[in-house]
Parts: sequence; C-alpha cells; structure tokens
Amino acid sequence: MPTEPVLPSVTADGRLREMPPDPNEPKGASSEPRLFDITSLTVAAQLPEYLELMKNGRKRLPTGWTLVDQTLHDGGRDEHGNPLSGGFVIPSVVILGAQPKAGKSTFAQITAEHIAEHGGWVYYLDIENGRRRFFERLLCRRAKVGPGYRTSEEQERFEAAAAEWYALGGPGSRFLLDTDRALTPLDISERVRALRRIAGDAPVFVVLDSLQKLHVADLGDRRSGTDSWLREIEALRNDPEICPVILVICELKRTPNGRYEPTISAFKESGDIEYTGDLLLSMTVDAGNDDDLAPRPGDPTAHAWTDTRDSQPATLRIIADRDGSFGRVAEYQTIFPFHGMRESEPAPVTKEAKDAGIRKGTTTRESSPRARQQELGVGFEGEQ
Repeated sequence: MPTEPVLPSVTADGRLREMPPDPNEPKGASSEPRLFDITSLTVAAQLPEYLELMKNGRKRLPTGWTLVDQTLHDGGRDEHGNPLSGGFVIPSVVILGAQPKAGKSTFAQITAEHIAEHGGWVYYLDIENGRRRFFERLLCRRAKVGPGYRTSEEQERFEAAAAEWYALGGPGSRFLLDTDRALTPLDISERVRALRRIAGDAPVFVVLDSLQKLHVADLGDRRSGTDSWLREIEALRNDPEICPVILVICELKRTPNGRYEPTISAFKESGDIEYTGDLLLSMTVDAGNDDDLAPRPGDPTAHAWTDTRDSQPATLRIIADRDGSFGRVAEYQTIFPFHGMRESEPAPVTKEAKDAGIRKGTTTRESSPRARQQELGVGFEGEQ
C-alpha cells in the first residue's frame, strides 16, 4: 500500500530543500534531488527582461493602410521630433472577421506585402486560397494586370514583379508562405519560433487564413479544436522572445434575418475569440436599411445579390480593442481584375442607419478616425 507522498519544504532564502527519495516512485527512477528556484518568480527577477522590451514605450507595426495606422495610434514623437508610427501593437493578436467576398484575404495579403517590403518578416499560412491563387494575386496586383490574356507589355510587367519578389534580399526573402492544411498548433509554434531566430530584431507578422480551415483532430467538436488553436496563438503572443503580431482571419455568420452584422456574436465558432483577441475587427458590406437587399435563408435570388456585392465597398470596424476604441475605421473597395484595394474615409452615417444600428446593438459611430484622433489631441505628419 503506498505511503503518503513526501512534500517539499522551503528554506529561509526561498529555495526548496533537497527531498529524500519518494517511496512511491518506481524502483530505478532518478534519485537526483528536485529543486525549483522559487525566487525566479519574483517581480524583481523578471522585470529587467521586460524593461528592455518596453524601452522607449510601446511599439506598433505599421500596416501601410493610412486610416488604420492613424486610428491605431498612441500619438507622441521620437527623440528626433518625428511622429511615432501607428499600426498593430507589438505583440498582439488581431482577429479580422468578415463576410464572404468582402475582401478580407486581399486586405491581409496587401498588409503582409507592405510589412515585408519595409523590413519585417512574414509567416503567412494560406489554406483559404492556396499557393497558385496567392501567387497569381500577388503578381497581378504588383504588375496591375489581370489573370487572363496579357499583351507583351503586360507580360513584361508581370515578370518584373516576379523578379522583384524572388530577388535575393528582396521582400520575397522575408515572406514565408505555407499552405499545409494538416499543420497542428505545435507545428505553427515551431515555425514562428524558427522565424524569430532568423528575423533578429525585425518585426514578425503572422497571418492565419482562416481560423475555420485550421486542422482539428475531432471534426465533431470543432469548437474545442478552435479554442485549442486560440490558446496556442495566445502562448505565441505572450512569449517575450517572439513578440509577434498575429492576424487571424475569421468568418462571420449570418443573423436570422440573413444579414452580416458587425458584432462579437457574429464570429463563427467564437469560443475564446473575444478573450484571445487584443483587437477585433470586422469587414462587412453595408446593404443599407432596405431589408429587401438582404438574402434570406432559402431565397433563390440570394446568389444574385452576392454577385453584385463584389463592387460595393466593405466597411472596416473596430468591434473591440483593449485600448477602448471602437467604431468605423475606413472603407475598402476591391479593384478588379488584379485584386488591388482602395482605402477611403467611411461614408457619413445616415440617421436611419444610425437608428437601425442602435436598435440592433451594433457599434455605429458618426465620427471619422481623424476626428476621433483630433478629439484625443493626436497629430500626424503634416499637421499642426
């Protein structure tokens, strides 16, 4: 019959005393004393490492989108008097929820391209579009040509864009593309940690497109599988040796009336999303207040509305932010046929749309990003 386990005791200096062998351990087990330096958990022991990370204030990763970087901004200037850059907080988890065909993948790809072009390192897991479509959109966008027949002049631009991205030392050298659908959370963790080792002190940007397509062992319990992914994503964000910005693409679900509404509850299989994300964004195509525009379940004309929606701008909103900001950021118009994207100030909210948003609990707000920053007294380059 097993005896009571031998419990450790603590010395006056906070170290665990050496313990005699535990009689419950199997014979042949290691007899080395098990020590744990409990003083390593003190704030005094841990703070110096984090002071270095927090030196000169919180850092942000510019996205290249003017209105996004102006909205996600702490204000202030560096020691040379230059305005500090805005963008995603380093480190952080950004979750972008969007309806189908709203342009979420295009938005993420262009953001990643900008970061790689400006010295950052990117790990991009694209199991939504695949390798061929990713490369096609990348090169067509850079060359400003469509994916179909190309003239000799267009072909030259296409090949020039490709040469820029596979040139040694070019942005393609810092952009890692993965399309393996069988990757586990541990696989992603190992890849991101390896990327940090070669990136040095440069920013690391991770894109997972999309959350719903990530591999889960039990398809019958996808919610638990999704939550396990979110926990691993949190662990990567919290690792002080990595300090990544992680952008997770997520699908939104329809409401019972057939709409896509910018609320936390619209995130599919949300699970721990509202707890994991430091910044929750939504990208939806606003159909106005005419209920006849919204397809209903079983409506045979729903596909026609979906097709025409591609030419309409999508509105990017902050749904939740640890810094407390919320509301509309910008509108994005996909430029066909080469999958470019145009950013513009959000259109003014009509009284009818505002009233409808209040009734439905959405985060509608009249002021523009620039107006909100002016309320906070934040200035940008070229402004007084």
